[in-house]
Amino acid sequence: WLRVVLRAEPRRRGGAAGGAERPAGAAPGGRRFATTTFANGAFVTLTAGGVRQVREVGAQASYLSQQPPGEVHFGLGDAAAVDSLDIAWPDGTTQSFRDLPARATVTIVEGGQPEIEGAGPKVEGAAPATATPDVGASTAPAPADRQAIVRFWKLFNEATTTRMRGDCRTAIGLYEQALALDARHEDSLYYVGQCRQTLGDYDGAREAFERLTAVNPHSARGHLALGALLASPDPEAPLDLAGAEREFRRAHEINGEETGPMLRLGEIAVVRADEVQARDWLESALRTNPKSVEAAFLLGYLRWRARDVPGAQAYYARAMKAAATDAPIKGVLSEGDRKTTAPAKLAAPPLAAPMGRTLFSSYAAPLRKNASAEAATPTPAVLEALYAPIAGSVASLNERVARPR
Repeated sequence: WLRVVLRAEPRRRGGAAGGAERPAGAAPGGRRFATTTFANGAFVTLTAGGVRQVREVGAQASYLSQQPPGEVHFGLGDAAAVDSLDIAWPDGTTQSFRDLPARATVTIVEGGQPEIEGAGPKVEGAAPATATPDVGASTAPAPADRQAIVRFWKLFNEATTTRMRGDCRTAIGLYEQALALDARHEDSLYYVGQCRQTLGDYDGAREAFERLTAVNPHSARGHLALGALLASPDPEAPLDLAGAEREFRRAHEINGEETGPMLRLGEIAVVRADEVQARDWLESALRTNPKSVEAAFLLGYLRWRARDVPGAQAYYARAMKAAATDAPIKGVLSEGDRKTTAPAKLAAPPLAAPMGRTLFSSYAAPLRKNASAEAATPTPAVLEALYAPIAGSVASLNERVARPR
């Protein structure tokens, strides 16, 4: 196989120098088309083992089936190398390369030489080939033969079925056996961490989540899970708000549309009495997901703390209305998978706990039980009963943070 990653600097369409007219769609210098950062519209022609293949960048099917932007992939069969790779860029320029290695990723910036990652001979004028670093905490080899692969998936599926029956202790042992065959398997690391946290083994959970984020630094769920562990409402869990904030911010950087990190960053700001930050994060969460009961509930708490009774009442009404609406479909690990498959057949169904419990989510639980789209306006006494316990919890959390470790 060969993976080709193309990048180009976008060029603006516009008038030629001196005000001369150009045909519509023409680009500077007499070229016919402008390109994009991801070279959409480029044609890549590969010849290897006597077979010629052509790919068009950006010409994919539905969003669940498309390749990453600016990338094309070729299967090479038994060919040990690529005889030729020809690129027709969208602006009309062409480039050709010869004798590229198989089983490699080739990155080409328009007009430049290829940079190669993976094993294979050096290409004249190209950057030296570099192997992908092994970032895993364990040195156990990845499954390399059929027997090991079959064994791995048997263990993983058995572990998943066992976990879903509620037997986390047995599931951990099975996941660890699977990880002995593939130490970098993200699902196994994730669910070992979740199971250990469920059993109260916080050190083991933290180690699993840290391994996950080392294997894949772009794992939003890994950073979110690690942050949730460090900002757990469980009094026996380690409380490290600075570490939790770091992980939540990283998760937010990776996926800015996920409301979980926003809500949790808002909670941390509430504990720190940073009303400006708390309001910014919670309002962002509520804009992104109007059904976020907790975000509206905590915004009401901030208004109550500021002695703004009408503001607190308004957010209470929003929280009640959000709680009364139909909950969104719970996602599964594979994006877009909404099939009505029996849960036992899902490889990685969502976990409601422990990651779903936030610092203050339990205080919003009564609203969910008594949800009403047309809730009565709460009196100041009702607001006092609703929000005073949160103020006490904030004081308790700050005491825990201040304790020497």
